[in-house]
Amino acid sequence: MLLAAREVNGLIYVGSVGTGFSARSAADLRRLLDEMASPEPAIPVEKSGTRWVDPAVAVEVEVREWTDDSKLRHASFKAIRDDAELDDVLDVSGAAESGRRK
Repeated sequence: MLLAAREVNGLIYVGSVGTGFSARSAADLRRLLDEMASPEPAIPVEKSGTRWVDPAVAVEVEVREWTDDSKLRHASFKAIRDDAELDDVLDVSGAAESGRRK
C-alpha cells in the first residue's frame, strides 16, 4: 500500500507498507479502499499496476526510520485509524531540517 503525508503544498508520497496486515485487517482495508477507487493518483507518483484511491483513510504504521529524502524505511501496518481526522495525519513539513522524522 502506498502512503502519503501532509506537507505545506498538500500530500506527498512517503513510501509504502506491505507487512503487518492480519487476514482480517487486510480484508477490511481492501473493502474500504475498493469503495474509494479513483482513475487518477492524488499524488504525483508513477507506480505501474497500482490501483488508485481517494486519500480518505488514515492508517497507523510503525517505522524503523526515515530516509534522508523523507521516505519510510521498514514500515509495518498497525491499524486503520477511524478516529483520526485527515488533518491529523503526519505533517512532514520541515522534518528533514528539524530531525523530527522519527
